[in-house]
Amino acid sequence: MKTHVNKTALLALQWSLGVVLFIEAALLAFSKTEIHFAGHPGIRHWIRLALAWSEMLACVVFLIPRTMKAGATLLIMVLALAAFAHAPRQFSDRRPAHLRRCGRSHRLARALPTQGRS
Repeated sequence: MKTHVNKTALLALQWSLGVVLFIEAALLAFSKTEIHFAGHPGIRHWIRLALAWSEMLACVVFLIPRTMKAGATLLIMVLALAAFAHAPRQFSDRRPAHLRRCGRSHRLARALPTQGRS
């Protein structure tokens, strides 16, 4: 069975993917609030910048027609590295999420004596 590929649709998908990824990486690289509130306290600042800059470079290579395959390979590698950078922090604590959030303050609250007790 032969499938028909709409080249205009593929080109639109390529550009929308490349531009959206580039904008998000640029926001991470240049915005101070995005870096501060990125929600990645376990990832060092220089790692976030290196991932953002390499993602922007891979997006530019992906958007050039002659180098699209190399850019796609670079994007996959950069996104895999980003996933790998997030994985140790996410899976290091096996407790349920509601216990991870209260973590330290919950233990301190149990250790401190209450005012009503003698």
